[in-house]
Amino acid sequence: MSMTHAQNANLTFLGIVAVWRVAMLVSFLRNVAKLGWFTVIIATLGPMALIILTLIFFDSGRYLVMIMAGLDREPRAEDLANQAVLTLGFVSLYAAPLLAIGYIGLILRRLIGRSTDQV
Repeated sequence: MSMTHAQNANLTFLGIVAVWRVAMLVSFLRNVAKLGWFTVIIATLGPMALIILTLIFFDSGRYLVMIMAGLDREPRAEDLANQAVLTLGFVSLYAAPLLAIGYIGLILRRLIGRSTDQV
């Protein structure tokens, strides 16, 4: 296998593993923790957006993908991995405030529910 094909296969495998991990988290939150779909979406996407924003803020997202995929050169703007990191960062930038509001709302709802149960 050529180096380009090997790197593409490695990136594809990394994508499959990432999707599998998210699917396992969603399955756990839904089936074991018995959370509703809205709560599962907030609990899954919130931390992911925070992690992506942190990687983008410290400018290490593209280097992380570069290391994990075995790329041996500086990423260029037209690279698929670099475009994926930038796209995820852009989406996370706008989704993070909404997810944070949803997360705080879920916490407040849980706290209010507990306080009315104790009364």
